[in-house]
Amino acid sequence: MGSKSSKRNSVNDQPLSRETIEELCQDTGFTEEELLTWHTNFYKDCPDGKLTLKHFEQEYARIMGKPTQKTANYVRHMFSVYDQDKNQFIDFKYASDFAQG
Repeated sequence: MGSKSSKRNSVNDQPLSRETIEELCQDTGFTEEELLTWHTNFYKDCPDGKLTLKHFEQEYARIMGKPTQKTANYVRHMFSVYDQDKNQFIDFKYASDFAQG
């Protein structure tokens, strides 16, 4: 059951179309397998498909330690750059842009 034109995420069953997979692989340099692993892990961390500022700040702190005020301001700025549609969250497609550096 299911289309071979899309790959499904086992966590929330959100498909990635063949077009999206190809586009993201080209944009990020990831293989399809790597991209699908990122997709699965993104939905494990963000089951509703939305990376919020709070979660973004928590992940930064987990990786880099407690930020200073100046660093916290920069983290908020980074979030706003990736929240291109200004809806207060980053979805998987925008989150995959992090991989590009």
